[in-house]
Amino acid sequence: MRASSSCVRRSSHVSCSLSGTVAVNECGGNTMFVRTAEVNRIVTLLLSARSVNLVGARWSGRSELLERVRRELLAQDKQVIVIRGIGPEIPLEAVRIALPAASRKNIGPRGSAVGAMIDELERASRLEPTVLLVDDADLLDRASWVVVESLHKSTRTPVFATELRRHSASASIPSLMSIAHPAVQIALDDVAFDVTHGLLESRMEGPVDPGLAGSVHTMSGGVPGLSLAIIESAVAAGLVRRKGSVWRGEGDLWNDDLVGVFSSLLSAYPPQLQEAAETLSIAGVTEWRTAETLVGQEALEALEGHGLARVLVSDGRALMAITPGGIVDYFHNQPLSARRMRLVERASKSLSEIPSDERVEYVQQQWGQLSSASRNVPMWHSVETPVIVRMFAEDLQVKRTLADRRWNEEPSMRSASDVLVLALSGGEAPASIDDVVTHDVRALPGDAIEEVELRWLLSRIRLTQGASVTDAQQMLEGGVREGFTGSESLRVMSLAVGFETLDASSADIERLRASAQGSSHAASLARTVLAALLTVRGAGAEALQVIEDAHLSERTPLVDSHLAIIKGLALLADGQFHAAVTWASAHLEKGMAELDRGALAGHAFVAATGNAVLAQYNDATDVASLPFLVGARSGSLLLSPDRPLLILLWTLAALDDRHPRTASLPFSEDLWAQAMSRLMEGQRERAGDDFADLATTVRERGYLFAWSLADFLSRYSYVGARDPEPREELQRTDGDLFDAFLAARHFSVVDDAAGVERAAGQLLRLHAVSASAHFFGQAARLYREAGARDDVARLRSKLDEIANEARKVPLATLDTPLTSREAELVRLIAAGLSNGQIATRLVLSVRTVESHINNIRRKTGLTERSELARLSSFA
Repeated sequence: MRASSSCVRRSSHVSCSLSGTVAVNECGGNTMFVRTAEVNRIVTLLLSARSVNLVGARWSGRSELLERVRRELLAQDKQVIVIRGIGPEIPLEAVRIALPAASRKNIGPRGSAVGAMIDELERASRLEPTVLLVDDADLLDRASWVVVESLHKSTRTPVFATELRRHSASASIPSLMSIAHPAVQIALDDVAFDVTHGLLESRMEGPVDPGLAGSVHTMSGGVPGLSLAIIESAVAAGLVRRKGSVWRGEGDLWNDDLVGVFSSLLSAYPPQLQEAAETLSIAGVTEWRTAETLVGQEALEALEGHGLARVLVSDGRALMAITPGGIVDYFHNQPLSARRMRLVERASKSLSEIPSDERVEYVQQQWGQLSSASRNVPMWHSVETPVIVRMFAEDLQVKRTLADRRWNEEPSMRSASDVLVLALSGGEAPASIDDVVTHDVRALPGDAIEEVELRWLLSRIRLTQGASVTDAQQMLEGGVREGFTGSESLRVMSLAVGFETLDASSADIERLRASAQGSSHAASLARTVLAALLTVRGAGAEALQVIEDAHLSERTPLVDSHLAIIKGLALLADGQFHAAVTWASAHLEKGMAELDRGALAGHAFVAATGNAVLAQYNDATDVASLPFLVGARSGSLLLSPDRPLLILLWTLAALDDRHPRTASLPFSEDLWAQAMSRLMEGQRERAGDDFADLATTVRERGYLFAWSLADFLSRYSYVGARDPEPREELQRTDGDLFDAFLAARHFSVVDDAAGVERAAGQLLRLHAVSASAHFFGQAARLYREAGARDDVARLRSKLDEIANEARKVPLATLDTPLTSREAELVRLIAAGLSNGQIATRLVLSVRTVESHINNIRRKTGLTERSELARLSSFA
């Protein structure tokens, strides 16, 4: 007898392709399946009569994987019977439901005898080859396990079971591993960042910004189901939007919908375990001994067993961290309560009593060595990346607060440099950045070396703001006091800024060689700059010799950080690719351990480039992604690799054949990467030609979405690349928004303040308020640099006028109206309630209230609380 449709489906239309590394769901969905390798392995094992027990965390895709296995087995002409665990309340009910309707009628009502169940299953399985699939096997009652065991042993039917990862299974309840022979156990690990990125792009049906993908990966801990829940809730809340062709995030992705997601995740665990997770979330990433003191070793092992905590090794320390990272966000967004106050007080007291230098030396030495699959990059495994991201985020918050405080309490060259380093190394700039940039360097206390390094950082800030090389050099050498002992150092740095963009003459090189002789600070800088210059000219061996001689002169931490990265680049230039990867990887580990954002970006570029040359694309992608995941930049460094890293990721994506190819979407063909790389490298005309070719090709093929973006990028690339006179359409004052934007960009490139002002006015007439304000600000800067103070004052008044008009926009005219919750907050603000009082009234966390208020400000353009209060008449 053939089993009927309740337990068997063999129609060909249910089969889905499982070839390659990723498979697309062809049966009603459009999200790529990230567990294809596991599916292929499991199917192979089952077809060879071996049973498989799959263990995974919540939201890891266990049931979806079982469904994929079922489809593939049906395609292999196997009979499949699926039993789903439903708890122990009604013994044998899970097996009874899985039987065909006719068989259920034969055995009678609920709670039927074990023997009858076994007879029916054996009768079906002996007629044709059968595989038994058991989903949620940890919820299967003991009597049903007896049926499964009997069927397996009497008919040699292989069994595939999925179960939730647990700290310890009850000895009274069997598992597949205890009854099936032979059997293989497979753990469903979290996925790496690039897999999460691909999954999100598949679900969103378009490119997703790497920074947004990194935020989702951090919150989800690499759990696929959580990643999709997070991105979908963020889209629904308006925190993720499509800008052009790319999906981008609007800051913090936390929203009220995620409360239910993480409540569901945590609800399966006992209250004491939830409290332990909250305590460790409060404490942050801590040493193992500290975590043990906070919650106890038993709780730590239970958290780790359930996949809620992870041990990682950093700089000889064993650290404990809660995962997924969204659990930390969940607890942070809970309303203030007596329980929370108790946990915070207990954690604070315990942390203050625990020495910060505790070590577990033996364990760390024996078990702390981690490496990539190729063993060329001894870095943390990719599944721990979300923990690394949290460590960097926590560290940045602390440093930003301290930098502001030190600058405000005692302005000095040292405290100013601390503020600037944070601004150049990633994340939001400290609040005091504007005050530091406009301060007179000479008025600050500090020694000559501190002034030299402060001026260097200021010049780098100017470059990030779009200033010319000449402006940056003026920041270094302008207004230097007569007899200043650091003058030669500043001249060397000025030469460095020039050659970084404009190359250096033979005379400049000889001057550097002369300056490099001796033991002074200027000699140390000259050696560093000379080594960098030789490296980019391909003289890697000579650069390495210069670096070896660097110990002969006075050095500072800034010089040392440069030399370490330049040495890695010199090894690449000399063709020593394995040596470069080894060198950079060791320093990458050190940079991560010390939470050094600039070093992380610099050494990541060296390691990724070396691996790319060695055709180790997976390792190269993992390393190159790290700076983007943690938001690290290296703006303070000579030869900053920030833009090259982005282009390298594009190149790696083009070289990686793991993903399906399509010509219909923007950025899908190799020529997009080539054109984008040229645009980023300043080859604007060649990039414009590439984009124009792309636009023609994709339009002929009917791909108007890709054509519109290629056409825009083509026209954008030409701006400022050719004749200093703009094309005719850029001179019109009656053109469309697109022409006005390009005109503003052109006149900004050629430093034509009046032209920028005219184009900004056109943008304003076309209601592009944000863009017009940006370019009015650009015009004001150009006027200021030209000494036209009256024009600067006039444009400042214009900007104030634009800001005031924006504040008068009624809610009825908003493109994105306020939600009912946001309108409720507006009314409470108008009633004079503080954020804390609003949080209490609405039973929300203060952080959630602040998030809603930030959304209102973004939608309305209003910033002051009194202005928000006036919206109540519209709400």
